[in-house]
Amino acid sequence: MRGGTPDSGCVPAAECCCGHGPHLAAGFVERGLDGLSDEPRSGAPRKTSDAGVERVIAKTPEESPKNATHWSTRSMAAATGMSQSAISRICRLWLVE
Repeated sequence: MRGGTPDSGCVPAAECCCGHGPHLAAGFVERGLDGLSDEPRSGAPRKTSDAGVERVIAKTPEESPKNATHWSTRSMAAATGMSQSAISRICRLWLVE
């Protein structure tokens, strides 16, 4: 935030969306650079391993599915043994088409 708030000196040029600027500034003031990293989130831990994500990302441009020109979430899920939802999340996150 700008304009006389206590954290304006910490993050003067941060034009963050969704109000993240004050949160980041407060973390920096309290814990220095370590305060800028994300805290553990609530909810279930991630089930998809880094190796699984890498396998999907590598498989997409290198191989083609049988009887098709491109991968669908269903065909990739069947080929990798992952759920269709997991494939969809990976594709959205990593902008895989």
